[in-house]
Amino acid sequence: MFAAANWSAGALCSTPLTTTRSAPGWVVTSSRPSGVNAIAVGSIATSALEIVLEDDGLRTAMEQGTPLKRIGDPEEIAATVLFLASAAGGYVTGKVVEVDGGIEQPNLDMGLPDL
Repeated sequence: MFAAANWSAGALCSTPLTTTRSAPGWVVTSSRPSGVNAIAVGSIATSALEIVLEDDGLRTAMEQGTPLKRIGDPEEIAATVLFLASAAGGYVTGKVVEVDGGIEQPNLDMGLPDL
């Protein structure tokens, strides 16, 4: 049995899968051996970006800082999870799939120093 978890920073997937809800995220289990992959999530329209989404100036700045010029939808992360969990992703293993609109650097300057 393989177990993985999906937290806000990404997801680990296996196929076929069963999901159950537990703190702090979703637990994904598989009945057969398979690959382990991660999803690097960019700026996605969730409650975590509520302040940005509600402020036109911040939202525009974030969108302009993203090569695709928009903020991602949660459904785009779900579609990536489904791909990795399906037979189509069966030959993908040990990869970090970036679902981030193409960013290579932070897409919104918050004026905070790097630590």
